[in-house]
Amino acid sequence: MSSSTNTPVPKAIDASVILENLGAMRTTNNMFISALSGLQDCGKQVKEMCPTLEGASEQIHDLGNKVDAQDDLVAKQMGEIREKVNDDYKSDALARMKEHFQGLIKSEVKRQVKVQMDAQMYPTHLARPLQEEIAEGRAQVIAMDAALRNSQARRENADVVWENPEPLMPIVRNDGEISSVWPTDANSLMAYDDATMAQLLQDYDLHDHGDRTKNFNRFMAFIGSPMRHAFLPTAGDAPIGSRGS
Repeated sequence: MSSSTNTPVPKAIDASVILENLGAMRTTNNMFISALSGLQDCGKQVKEMCPTLEGASEQIHDLGNKVDAQDDLVAKQMGEIREKVNDDYKSDALARMKEHFQGLIKSEVKRQVKVQMDAQMYPTHLARPLQEEIAEGRAQVIAMDAALRNSQARRENADVVWENPEPLMPIVRNDGEISSVWPTDANSLMAYDDATMAQLLQDYDLHDHGDRTKNFNRFMAFIGSPMRHAFLPTAGDAPIGSRGS
């Protein structure tokens, strides 16, 4: 009796399943191809942008330089405008002051002339108080004229500095006179002995500090000059110490 062999029976091939799997594989492959194509396009775009970015960087740098140049120009123009305004203001203020004082002087002169004419027309009324009034009016005119001259002198002395040691413009007293010991320049003032300096300060009703350096700086401030000294030795000592700004 022959024995039987267990031979597996092959399954039937389902064509629809195979086609479905092939379709899925094709779809996946197409997706990969599309993704790779997209990456390639992005790479090209980045590569094309590189020159554009470099150009933009140069443009930004140039723009920054132009902005800095414009800021410098504006600052320079503002400085020039500010300087011109200050000069115009000083000139205008001095002109107004001069016009004001001249008006006061003319008014006082007219008043004095009228007083003198009245005194001549009515001699019985020419008493001592009237003479004093005339003298007082004359003193006021002198004082106003001195104030006007001193304003101009201080303005010119403001330009006298160590780098530009010009002569010092005289300051007149209320009586219209100039001190007999007025210094011609800063070097002359530094060479003054204590007695001469004391007389100069007294002539202009300035306080004597008893210190050469303080007296020098106080007088220079009084006449309108920005010159200051850090230390002045005793008169006759040499050399003279360092100067201040």
